[in-house]
Amino acid sequence: LGDLIARSAARLLHRIDPATGLPRPSPDYWERPEEKLTLGVAATALMGLEAAAALVQDGRVPEAAWASAGVDPGALASAAADLRRRVVDEFGPRYPRYAGGRPDAAVTFLLPPFLDEPVPGAEAARLRAQRAQARPAGGVAPGAAWRRDGVSWTPQTALQALAAREAGRDEEADRWLDWLDRHRTATGALPEKVLHDGSPAAVAP
Repeated sequence: LGDLIARSAARLLHRIDPATGLPRPSPDYWERPEEKLTLGVAATALMGLEAAAALVQDGRVPEAAWASAGVDPGALASAAADLRRRVVDEFGPRYPRYAGGRPDAAVTFLLPPFLDEPVPGAEAARLRAQRAQARPAGGVAPGAAWRRDGVSWTPQTALQALAAREAGRDEEADRWLDWLDRHRTATGALPEKVLHDGSPAAVAP
């Protein structure tokens, strides 16, 4: 996978706007055109750069792969550290979807297991955001600004479980996992959505 890793790192570096030090706006997991940078894009770019820098330290990507992709492997750690600082400056301390905006499930991407080290303040922001993202059936929406249709989304609810477990909040993690387990389809698969009345909806698994 060395060539793929190196090309991916090159793409992430190419997407950084020299004027801001942040990724240029692009669609994120909400799957819609974006003119402003979202936390989901900034956070996943940080995930990728920090992971690439860690692989450089491990020596697991051949030098030829980095050279072919036009990446200086020695510069990845400083690029990742700079992006981390800029994400904190732009989105902290609340880490909303857009700078100065409303909470978003992507705050979980700033925490383990997605990053080895949590971004300062992200765990507190995740916990604060839960009320705004909560939906009637007990799960969460992709963000506080998501349409008020009463639908819970299992991927975003599972992100809460992952982040809670990694933070040592086992009781919270168990609560989210129990909720997911209770809202499986009749065949035992997890649906993408859970309606306001608790019934599964959309694609499964």
